[in-house]
Amino acid sequence: MQNSRDIVYVKRQIKELIPGDIVLHPVYRTDGLMLINQYKTLSADIIQKIVYHLPAEMPVIVAATQELYEQFIENRQYGNKQYINLLKEAVMEYNKLMTMPLNIVSFLDSRADFQALNQSSAVEENYKTENDYQIATPEKNHKMEDDYLSSLYKFPLFWTFENNLESLRLKNRAVEVRKKLLDIIKSNDILRNSLNQIKNYKDILLIHSINATSISLMIGLTLELTEEELIDLGITTLLMDASLTKLPKNTFNTHLQFSTKQKELYQIYVGFIKAMSNDLPMLRKESIIYGVLDYYEFYNGEGYPKGKKGEDISLFGRIISIAHFYEEKVGGYFHSSGTKPREAIKLVWENRSKKLDPNIVDIFVRRSNFFKIGESMIIPEYGRGIIVGFEDYINSPHMPIVKFEGGMTINLLRKYKNK
Repeated sequence: MQNSRDIVYVKRQIKELIPGDIVLHPVYRTDGLMLINQYKTLSADIIQKIVYHLPAEMPVIVAATQELYEQFIENRQYGNKQYINLLKEAVMEYNKLMTMPLNIVSFLDSRADFQALNQSSAVEENYKTENDYQIATPEKNHKMEDDYLSSLYKFPLFWTFENNLESLRLKNRAVEVRKKLLDIIKSNDILRNSLNQIKNYKDILLIHSINATSISLMIGLTLELTEEELIDLGITTLLMDASLTKLPKNTFNTHLQFSTKQKELYQIYVGFIKAMSNDLPMLRKESIIYGVLDYYEFYNGEGYPKGKKGEDISLFGRIISIAHFYEEKVGGYFHSSGTKPREAIKLVWENRSKKLDPNIVDIFVRRSNFFKIGESMIIPEYGRGIIVGFEDYINSPHMPIVKFEGGMTINLLRKYKNK
């Protein structure tokens, strides 16, 4: 049994975090997308981002210094019982706020003993979700290593995005598509190695790539794409971010600070896919090629490089643009704290017919469960509530009337108009 004097981590509340703390588990937003990756050293800016997105009382487990973090890793404390119990408590606190349930596997170090955890009746009893997503899931299919595929297994949105879809049929299709995509990545060394470059490059690119891919697949499912089209869409979205690993890191940091430098990145995307297609014939498909070529085109014709307009822009290009737009807004991709999920969806809705395809946005909003009567909704300043109606669902399906647990009912459409 480990002596308490040897424990090198501490549980803090978010309001107690200080620069230099090293967070020992990922931190997730209320919509299930990752906000901060595991083992990130916190700066004042990063703490500000966490505070913006999550309540001040939420628990975070940290090592207070680099030396303590190194001891945590060296002594493999990521797998000891006391630490796992703290993570369980954190999962329970997070799930009080999440719009989709988190599982402890999304918090663990990939080197932790998954088999031992699965033998714990407490884990199985307390952390099984409605769709039976169990801790054993990754271990059954993949040896947990420090690679990109293991990161996919741990991301809660990637593993549960079907919960956001409207019908059982779409949910079942999502499960099959995800399995097929993972099988393709596992069986293709060239593809897997390209994605591993993201894992070893920058945390923010890793987070962005998985979040954007999950959103792209959700959109594609609501548009009734075939299984083959959905797989191609997922691969296209993943590889666009893999191409950025060819940039020197200081150049990538400049990209994050000055998001308008799209022409330079366009050439990176195109060159990377062209080079990879020599070894991967699957990338020579027209849908994948034009998904990359059309990424910077705007629905209103004001984009780059051809100034394409409307449906002249490829379907993949239009889908990926929506996924990236939302993720970049909510995730603070471009050196900002980002916006809250509700505000990001509002921005997506307001950019219909401008940057984004209005028909795809409309179908996605109406065929997903984000805004449906009876669904839960979380607004940090008010807490968790239930959608009870809409004042104008035809024109504003993203602005419901919400009754919160404290008894307050708010019409978001009127609240927004009064601002």
